[in-house]
Amino acid sequence: MSGKPHICFVAPQAYPVLARSKHIQSVGGAEVQQSIIARGFVKEGYRISMICLDYGQEDLLDIDGIRIIKAHKPDEGIPVFRFIHPRLTSFWKAMRRADADIYYQRAAGMLTGSVASFSKAHRKKFIYAAANNTDFMPGKERIKYRRDRLLYKFGLKNADVVVVQNDEQKRLCKQNYGIESILIRSCYDVPKHSGEYSPCCEVLWVSTIVPHKQPELCVKVATYLPEFQFKMIGGSGSGKVNKAYFQKIERMAKDVKNINFMGFVPYSEIDQHFDSAKIFLNTSKHEGFPNTFLQAWSRGIPTVSLYDYVAQKPPEPISIAVENESKVVQMVKTLMSDPSKRKEKGEHCKKYFETHHSVSKSVAAYSDIFRSLVGD
Repeated sequence: MSGKPHICFVAPQAYPVLARSKHIQSVGGAEVQQSIIARGFVKEGYRISMICLDYGQEDLLDIDGIRIIKAHKPDEGIPVFRFIHPRLTSFWKAMRRADADIYYQRAAGMLTGSVASFSKAHRKKFIYAAANNTDFMPGKERIKYRRDRLLYKFGLKNADVVVVQNDEQKRLCKQNYGIESILIRSCYDVPKHSGEYSPCCEVLWVSTIVPHKQPELCVKVATYLPEFQFKMIGGSGSGKVNKAYFQKIERMAKDVKNINFMGFVPYSEIDQHFDSAKIFLNTSKHEGFPNTFLQAWSRGIPTVSLYDYVAQKPPEPISIAVENESKVVQMVKTLMSDPSKRKEKGEHCKKYFETHHSVSKSVAAYSDIFRSLVGD
């Protein structure tokens, strides 16, 4: 090895994305980013490990030069007691097994506190990376139990470095926790080819089908614009409530003739659907920075959303952010009716992507952090 530090990603649900699984219905933005960054580190000569849940893979596995160490099964253990065993115990065991110099964990949760505790106890370095603006909004974190919120706050305050995705996260982190963070923009590795052909759709919507993503808004927009073809892609969130919500949205979408509702599509097969889209629509109430924007911008596809996810605001906005449902309808119709304007917006997006969101830029920024923590 080059003498560079050993980095361990503690990423429970990253295995399906990293392994390009077509059968495990689990794709999250944090997992996509960690998989992209980890591969980028390997290319730069870093030794990389990743701790993932047990989805039935081998005990130790190598994927693209990344050593996969498995922890517990997704639903293993007795409710209440499983918080300690196997959840905490299996991750501590896996972290000891990794024996890395730096541990990296992304997204707010009890695991943040667990990794921070392990790192302090074993004199290792810990990097926490945000996945959503709500990570720095006390009481609004996407964390169910008070116990887990307390563990998260402990972990956040004991991280050696906090990495954020946008300027708003940086502001909230300082304002609410007094922590100076480092901004590293999300990245995307543009594929050389996307595989099989996908029938053209004019408006593409891709996300997990859960309430805060507001997929019902996409259905309404399609209803108002029957002259255009929409495609909706996304699996259900975990739990009975989310599965029932998915079924409700599925029924709504299939009642609208100009919507092609596809449900879950493996991440390894998603690029072909972006290749054939003309507009990308995002209807979320809140996010950190959607990977789907990068997939669209890299192809010169303009994005329409209810929120401005671009932290650095140049003279001309990159994403087209509107305030409400009626303005979403108006903007989609305007772009679809004016190909030259759509092309102009798309080229602006692509140029911004190429300037700010390459994997090499992210890897270089993280490399600076690694050197500041442990040297070469």
